[in-house]
Amino acid sequence: MKKTLLSLIIFSTLHAEYDMKKLQAQYAKPIEQWPKPTIDQGIHYNKMRSLKSENKTELAMLGLRFFHEPRFSKSMIFSCASCHTPNKAFSEHTKVSTGHKGLKGGRNSPTLYGAKEGKFFFWDGRAKSLEEQALGPIQNPIEMALPLNKLKKRLKTMTGYEKDLKKVFGTSDFTLKRLATAIAAYERIITPPRTKFDTFLDGDTNAFNPEELLGLHLFRTKARCMNCHSGRYLSDGAFHNLGLTYYKRKKYEDFGRYNVTKLNTDMGKFKTPTLRQISNTYPYMHNGLFTKLSGIINMYNNGMPNIKKKTVADFSDPHFPKKSNLLKKLDLSKKEKKALEAFLRTL
Repeated sequence: MKKTLLSLIIFSTLHAEYDMKKLQAQYAKPIEQWPKPTIDQGIHYNKMRSLKSENKTELAMLGLRFFHEPRFSKSMIFSCASCHTPNKAFSEHTKVSTGHKGLKGGRNSPTLYGAKEGKFFFWDGRAKSLEEQALGPIQNPIEMALPLNKLKKRLKTMTGYEKDLKKVFGTSDFTLKRLATAIAAYERIITPPRTKFDTFLDGDTNAFNPEELLGLHLFRTKARCMNCHSGRYLSDGAFHNLGLTYYKRKKYEDFGRYNVTKLNTDMGKFKTPTLRQISNTYPYMHNGLFTKLSGIINMYNNGMPNIKKKTVADFSDPHFPKKSNLLKKLDLSKKEKKALEAFLRTL
């Protein structure tokens, strides 16, 4: 207790602009009584909630086996876990994934944490269910590269699952639907490990040191993070243009959600990722171009890149991407950015 009080006094001295004792008292209250978050008009947000473990059903455990099964790939080398590695927060620490015959994808492998709460899947939301998502990488020619018609034939000859299939489904028939159903069931129970953030949310206000507490406060207020990152998994599940479309720049150009909807308003939009385990889901953004949390914080602090119309053609181009209005310069100081990063590392 004395150590906590001493650290609070020292931190308060270094951050005189914040009344840390008052903040500590405010965040010791039930979450409904916390300081009001900075939310733009028209934005819905959910309160932060701690994590709870999911039930491990027999269907999900069968899905776990399928998740690590390389025979679902053309080369019989790759599995779902090749790009969504459990000890890497079900993501991959490379900019983009390497698949069939060494082919490179165009996007970073996102973590599977929070899949249970999703309504759309993949960075561009092209799958409307986890069952649909589960079969996507298998048939993708630059990932597992096994067309579904060939996968269907392979399932009929595949051995080793007869007992479990019969136990879960009643018969040992191995079908595409059963494959997708089981993998999706497993993905729904994938839960991040509990952290000090969950301990704090559950009422232990001493779980955070003063810097992490300030970071939480900044996350909810001055840094404006809760416009997109709220709820149990700190994601609105929506699509936003962060100014990273690289429009008309061949190397990194990616139209994002537009490729799915063909709506001009969706040009350059990508799904908001969960922030759970963010310190272990690098590199960041849909293209994996950014490796450090501090760099990402600097980008948000500057309002993200501005997409400027420079030519007559740009002004008449209906596809020209528009950066989200939610992005604004934050004017965070070096100490505030450091505190925000400290909080993010508690997730």
